[in-house]
Amino acid sequence: MVLLPTVSLGVLLYVQFRNHAVDNIKEELTTMAKNWQTVTNSYVQQEDRVLKREQALVEQRLETTVLTAKKILALASNGASRENVYNEISKITLGRSGYAFIIDRNGKYILSKNRWRDGESLGQVTNAKGEYFIQDIIAKVRTLKGDDIYTTSYEWKEVGDTKLRKILVT
Repeated sequence: MVLLPTVSLGVLLYVQFRNHAVDNIKEELTTMAKNWQTVTNSYVQQEDRVLKREQALVEQRLETTVLTAKKILALASNGASRENVYNEISKITLGRSGYAFIIDRNGKYILSKNRWRDGESLGQVTNAKGEYFIQDIIAKVRTLKGDDIYTTSYEWKEVGDTKLRKILVT
């Protein structure tokens, strides 16, 4: 007779303890998940700020480079050979892998990276979405006046590259 109440009390205490332990674990895991979410959101926000700041710096550098290239081209009109001018422009680097290039109104390379693709037409090149982004850029540039500068970006895979990179163009 004493055995049945003792076992019943033991089972009841075990169930209450187990339920309390499960509730505590759920509460701790929920708190940990919220903390991780807060930390992750903070990192994502910080990364967004850094990327925006980097993009602004790159845009500023591109604008400066464009103005430098315009000055070099102006020198060409004062007697320097176009070939020498293009060779000088081809030496311009932007960041780790950026470079200066010039395309004509039809999308044909006048000046390409390392001069490897000079003369090649990009007019019918499409991006991953099937858009004729070079034609879009040319159309926008044709609307510019004076020293206006247009900046945009697109995804591009350079000859020899294995994956697409985001390219910023001015």
